[in-house]
Parts: sequence; C-alpha cells; structure tokens
Amino acid sequence: LAGNETKATIKITNIDKKAPTAKVTYSTTNPTNKDVTTTITLDEKVQAVEGWTLSNDGLKLTKSYSANTATNGEEIIIKDLVGNETKTTIKITNIDKIVPTGSIAYSITEPTNKNVVVTITANEKLQQINGWSISSDGLKLTKTYTANTATNGEEIIIKDLAGNEAKGTIKIANIDKIAPTA
Repeated sequence: LAGNETKATIKITNIDKKAPTAKVTYSTTNPTNKDVTTTITLDEKVQAVEGWTLSNDGLKLTKSYSANTATNGEEIIIKDLVGNETKTTIKITNIDKIVPTGSIAYSITEPTNKNVVVTITANEKLQQINGWSISSDGLKLTKTYTANTATNGEEIIIKDLAGNEAKGTIKIANIDKIAPTA
C-alpha cells in the first residue's frame, strides 16, 4: 500500500491445446484369410479407447480385426491425457475367409481319341496352380489332358487370393488313343 514494488515471474507450461497425431498401420494389406492387427501410433500419450489395447508407454493402440470394417471404415476418437481429440478412420477390406466355389467343365465327355481340356470356373480370383493356365481375369484355370486320369480321378485344390481352399476331383475316362487290332 506504500508503493513498494517487487517483480514476479509467471511461468505456465501445462496448457496443451494440440490434438494428438495418429498414424495407422495394418499387419497386412494383402488379401488374407487371417485376422488383421491394426496399430495406431501416436505422438503423445493418450487415454485408453474401449476395445483397443493401450501400450505401457501410452503411445500405441492395437486391435485385432477378424472381419472387414464397414465400407466407409470405422471412426476412432482418440484423446490425449488432457482431453484434446483426434479422429482417425480404420478401413479394412482385405479379409476373406470364404472358400471359393467353382465348376468343372470338360471339352469332350463322349469317347474320343483327342485331348480333353478341363476348365475350372470360380466365383472369385484364384491363385495359379502348377501345370494349369490361368485366365487374365483370374477366374478360370485350364489344363489339357492327353490321357485318362486314375480310376478315382485326380484331386485338385484351388485357392483364392486370400488362401482359402476348395477341393475337387478331375475324372477323365473317355480318352482312347489306342488303335484297334484286327
């Protein structure tokens, strides 16, 4: 009250108005029939998010997905320790756990002395099979047989791009290339 002065230093360091920055990575983006683990890496410590595992250092969130997300993805809201929010979208479209289906067609089914071409037509893109030709769209496999298969046939396993397998049997008993004897 007498007019004497003193100086005081004010130091404020606890104001944080910056939202955390998130980077999303996936265990695989290739077609797969396995679960996909999603990791969100952050530039500062964050709060736990329901359904996600928070790392001990508070800088990573992980979650395993057994199915694809909705077409537009799944939006996640992440808050840092003081409540600043950032939103990120998880988009998984590469999980395929459905077995491919297909049909087997033979170029000739009646007795013949010619080769028989077998065509397998599938409902989704297939992996290449050794000894078979694959169409440019990946939906058809073809192979030319010059002789009959064993009596029980020849088992074939087709795989889609994710690795799901379907089995079938190729049976050819109509090829006869032996001339008759008199």
